Amino acid sequence: MDIMNRLPVKSLLLFRVVSKQWKFSIDSFDFIRNYGCRERNTCCFNLSFRHNNQGYIHSFDENLTFRNFDSNLDVFSLKPVASSEGVWCFSYLQNSFLLLWNPSIKKSVGISVPNYIRQPDSPKMIFGFGIRPVTLEPTILKINYPLYTEGPWFVSVSTLSSRTWYNLDYDCLPRPSIRIKRSGQAVIDGKNFWIGSEKFYNDDGISNKIYLIVSFDLVTHQFHVQDMPEQVVVGEFSPPYYISQLGDSVIISGSFDFGNFRFIYAWALDFQDGFISSCSLLFNFPHPAGHFLKLLGFTNGNQPIVEAEIVQQWYRSLQVFHPIIEEFVNIGVEANRDSFFIGPHKESLILLTEPNYIAIMKMVPYEAFACRCGKGDVVLRESYQPNTRGKLYYACPRSKPKENDFGCKFFLWKEERVRLLISSPGSSSTPSYSSEPSSPNSYSSGTTTPQNHHSGTSISGGCSNCKHLLAKIKVLEAAVEMHMHPEQHTRNSTALLHELYNDMDNLGLE
Repeated sequence: MDIMNRLPVKSLLLFRVVSKQWKFSIDSFDFIRNYGCRERNTCCFNLSFRHNNQGYIHSFDENLTFRNFDSNLDVFSLKPVASSEGVWCFSYLQNSFLLLWNPSIKKSVGISVPNYIRQPDSPKMIFGFGIRPVTLEPTILKINYPLYTEGPWFVSVSTLSSRTWYNLDYDCLPRPSIRIKRSGQAVIDGKNFWIGSEKFYNDDGISNKIYLIVSFDLVTHQFHVQDMPEQVVVGEFSPPYYISQLGDSVIISGSFDFGNFRFIYAWALDFQDGFISSCSLLFNFPHPAGHFLKLLGFTNGNQPIVEAEIVQQWYRSLQVFHPIIEEFVNIGVEANRDSFFIGPHKESLILLTEPNYIAIMKMVPYEAFACRCGKGDVVLRESYQPNTRGKLYYACPRSKPKENDFGCKFFLWKEERVRLLISSPGSSSTPSYSSEPSSPNSYSSGTTTPQNHHSGTSISGGCSNCKHLLAKIKVLEAAVEMHMHPEQHTRNSTALLHELYNDMDNLGLE
C-alpha cells in the first residue's frame, strides 16, 4: 500500500477494477485519509463560467493553456459556493440542493438543503463549505438572516457522513447586526473566512459602515469576528472588498479610482490560532480607468488572475498580470458578469465511496424537446426518492420538486421515452404524456400515423430517410442497453458497438 499511496489518482482508479482486494484497500477510510490532497503540475486550476445561456468548466495548466473539462454537469444551472482541497461545492434549484464535486475522480454527490418553517423572516441564505483537516470530512454551513433589517442569525451545519442538519445555539453566532458578503469566501486550515460589515448610526442618523473578517471553524463549529486591519485602507476610499486566498494566506483586495488610472490593491493576512497575526501589502497595480478589476485567484507563479469589466464591452474577460510588461493581459476567455469562479486543482479520493449523484444532468442535443407548457425545453433530473434513487426523468423547466411545485406537471422517465421512440419509429419527437407526476408510466403516445411503405420494398433498398431513421433506432437501442445496465458498460460496450455495426451493415446503413 505504500507504493500505491505514491501513485496519481488516475492510476488508483484503474487499479480499483483489477481485484476486489485492491478496491477494498483503496476505498478504505484510512487509505483515503492518508492519501490526502495533492497538487499536480499538469493542472494549475479549474475555471467555471457562463457565456450567454451555456455553462463551461475549463482546466488550465501552468502555461495557462486551457481545455474544456468534460464534467457531465449542467454548469449553467449550478452556482459555485466554494472550493476546498480540490473539491467544489455548488448550489442549485434555488438553493434547495447542494452538489459536491471532485473533478479529479469525476464524482459528484447531492445534498438536500432544509427549509425551516420557523425562519420565515430570514430570506438571505449563505452557504459555507470546507474540507475538515485530518479526517477530510466535507462540511457544509447554512446561514440565514433578514435581508433588509437587523435580526438574528439562523445557522445549520451538516457533514457528508451524517447527512443530518443541526442548528447552532445562539451563543455561538455573531452579533445580529453583522452581515457577510456571500460573493466569495476563503477556506484555509479548516476555517471559512468571509468579509463582513456592520452598520452604526450617529446621533444625527447618518450611518457608518465598518468592515470585518468573519471566520467559522469547521472542527469546533465556532464563529469568530475580527476588525479589518488598519493597513487595509487607501486614503478616504471605501471600496467593495473581495476575498480570495494564496497558499495559507487570506487575500483582501479592492479596486480604487485615481483619476485617469485605477489601482487594484491586495493585502495578505496570516492567521495564528484563528487570530490575525500579520497583514502586509501584496501588490498594487495600475490599470486604465475604464477597466474594473476583481481578483479571482493566482497562477502557480503567484501572478494575480482577475475578472475585467471594460467600458462598452458586454462580456467580462479573464486577465492575468504579466510581470515583464507589468500589465494585465487577456488570455482569451469571456463570460457573463460575475460568473467566473476559480478553484485550485488538487487530487484526492474524497467522495470516492459515495454513490454518484447528479440531480440535473446535461442533455445531449438530440435529447432536448420542448415542454408542452411552452416555457422552454424540459430538464433532465435524477430522482432522489428512496425507491427510484438514481433514475433519470424529464420534467417541466418550471418545476421545483423541493417546493412541491411541478410546473405544468410534465413527467416522464428517461428510459420510458427512449423505449417509446424505439417502439414507434414513425412517431412525433414530442409526444403527449400524462400530466400526473405520481404516475409516470401512464401516458398516451400521441403518435402520428406511421408511413406505409410498399410491401415489396426492402429496407436496404428504401429511401434515405428510412435508412437514417433506422440508424438512429439502432443507436438508441445500444444506448438503452448501456443505460439499463451501467455496471456492464465497460465490459459490454465493445460487443454492443460491434453488434450495432453488423446490424447496420446488414441493413445497408452507413
